[in-house]
Amino acid sequence: MYFESDRSKSEFSMLCKDDGHYEFDNARENWPTCLQDVECPIPPEIPTNPEYTLNKDDGYVHIQYYDYPLPTGPKFKNLTSEHLNTTFNRNYDVTLTYGCGAARAFMNPDGTSHPIQKMSCQWNREWTPQATIPECDWVACLRPPAPPEGTNLILLDWQGEVLPFGGEARYACKRGLQFEEDPALEMVVYECQDGTQQYTKRGFFNTPPEPDKWPRCLEAPLCPTPPAVPFEGKMTNDPLVFNMPIENTCGVDSTNFEVSCFSFMNIFVKSAYFGRRKTLNKKQLCNGQEDEDPKGGPDTDCLNLDVVEDIRQQCHGKSKCSLSYAAHAYPLVAACERYRREINTTYICILCNKWYEILESADCVKSSLISNQWIQVDDLVNMTAEDRKTQLMLTLQDKTAHKLADLAARKDNDALGSLCGISALYWVMFDTIRNKEMFLTLFDEMTFQNCIIKYQYI
Repeated sequence: MYFESDRSKSEFSMLCKDDGHYEFDNARENWPTCLQDVECPIPPEIPTNPEYTLNKDDGYVHIQYYDYPLPTGPKFKNLTSEHLNTTFNRNYDVTLTYGCGAARAFMNPDGTSHPIQKMSCQWNREWTPQATIPECDWVACLRPPAPPEGTNLILLDWQGEVLPFGGEARYACKRGLQFEEDPALEMVVYECQDGTQQYTKRGFFNTPPEPDKWPRCLEAPLCPTPPAVPFEGKMTNDPLVFNMPIENTCGVDSTNFEVSCFSFMNIFVKSAYFGRRKTLNKKQLCNGQEDEDPKGGPDTDCLNLDVVEDIRQQCHGKSKCSLSYAAHAYPLVAACERYRREINTTYICILCNKWYEILESADCVKSSLISNQWIQVDDLVNMTAEDRKTQLMLTLQDKTAHKLADLAARKDNDALGSLCGISALYWVMFDTIRNKEMFLTLFDEMTFQNCIIKYQYI
């Protein structure tokens, strides 16, 4: 127990005088009050923001407290904004450390900011250094906005991190689609705003204010169904795949260089060489992209093609990989030993959907509908398993050559000819065939050995 008026004291004394009386006026107000603990006023609420949809982003308070009368050491709690401030520990020596949440901070009068704000409960029942917390404001952008439904845009290269002011959010069309206004456009870029410019909002991207103002991506017009084959006639199809643009990257020995695609695509290395090609300008390296070789260059091609397998092992299936090779990583003929080496890589960016996950899912019917984007997740909430199967059969009837009676006779997921197997095949083929009318014509005829041979569901 401690004196209410002074926690440093826990004993009280009075002087016995010569006349046998104590030097003390025995009134209640002259006696000290002893307490085990005290409480400070209810502290501020935890700061939050409507933009915080994930608990990990929310504002918080870190509480360091003691249990009296015999504290064994500090205890700790971490609370987010769903906890009321009336439930916080606020007894003596409690320390509250507030945080605004992801991408926000406490603002100072001079416009600077600080990430945390502390206060401690004193024996006089006051919070120090102050009982309030400053206003929070954005000091970065929490996340790029999701593109509106129907735009067919994909957000690139964002892994969940907050983006600083001036940081960019990049959007590209889904594979096989092009921007409606400019088919040659590769991507659109929006910037995280600090709010200093007119008509900008601090902590948000300068994206269009309304969903219908966003750029849209569209596919080529759908050609009509071709005429029926004449009696004893024949129709042949040309199953061309997407004409993927070929990329090239080149680095010089003992330096780092990068092979990269959009974050939602994957690297497929077609070829590579280590060495030097004969060129008119013998000093030139990587078609002039790198500093010249002062020693010149060879009179004939000096190439080692073994490097391609190593690059494939490092880069295949990734969206980005960094490479570096020492000058003598791969042998060359003696005539080329004195020159610097190039590492030249030719590759394409492909989309590797994990179509087989449909077949391995516990609810393959649901996975078929979602993976092929035949239904929105929210629409599944009130659908029974039978409703989902019916929806899948109706969709497959519409998108393939199969009749409803044929589909109804098939199992959901089986070793051969299942509904989910057809859906998985649709997914992988639709990402390969150039357009829809070709897809509809070829669905029952084409075989994709590299994709399907692993599984026998189709």
